[in-house]
Amino acid sequence: MLKNHILIVEDEAIVASDIQYSLQKLGFFVTGVAASGELALSMIKSSQPDLILMDIMLQGKLSGLDTAELIMKTYSIPIIFLTAYVDEVTLSRAKKCEPFGYIIKPFKEIQLQTAIEMALYKFKKEDDLIKERNLLYSIMDNSKIMNDMLFIKSENKIVKIKLADIYFIHADQSEVVIYTNNSEFKLHSSINELKEKTGELFIQLSDQFLINKEKVLRIDYPTIYFKDIFKVIKVINEDEPTIDSLFNL
Repeated sequence: MLKNHILIVEDEAIVASDIQYSLQKLGFFVTGVAASGELALSMIKSSQPDLILMDIMLQGKLSGLDTAELIMKTYSIPIIFLTAYVDEVTLSRAKKCEPFGYIIKPFKEIQLQTAIEMALYKFKKEDDLIKERNLLYSIMDNSKIMNDMLFIKSENKIVKIKLADIYFIHADQSEVVIYTNNSEFKLHSSINELKEKTGELFIQLSDQFLINKEKVLRIDYPTIYFKDIFKVIKVINEDEPTIDSLFNL
């Protein structure tokens, strides 16, 4: 199992030494100890830590908050603030840095371990969500892939559905349900957004339904029956001639 790499940014030598000893005892790898913000910034480039323990009240030109703000602009690294005392103004500024945790000095080893493990877990979950979102956006921007497939996010997973496997799509307020032979997928979207992605295979009936023309068995207005599965839908407030024309009947 790979050890997590941690950079300590602390200007009190004794405190920094105690933290380093505790981290090594807990099984973490200390990439270095920086006594100033300037040194911390230079060490990040070479050590690439997984997490940074940052003293808020650093001495020197750059405070811990200044350093954290600069790190956020360039890197994606979780930061935990170390502090003995902060006034309301400093605390308010610290919140804007969106740290992954706070540790109040003096602290116990178990508090250090808990804060680090929670921060690493939270950061990984957020990073996974960002990667999934970016993947989804890149897929949806690829028109060739979208010709016969639909990619949706369901239960924190990206699901690939063949358009030919969809029987119909039903919109209800802010929620849309996609019906296949044996599954239902719920997502937050609109019927118009999905209409753009499903193409000519689907027709839109009212503002609630997208119907796969190839899956329709028969129409007994206002009821539509589907092949292979025992599913029927009733179209409300729709003129029969319009339905006929949409199906080329």
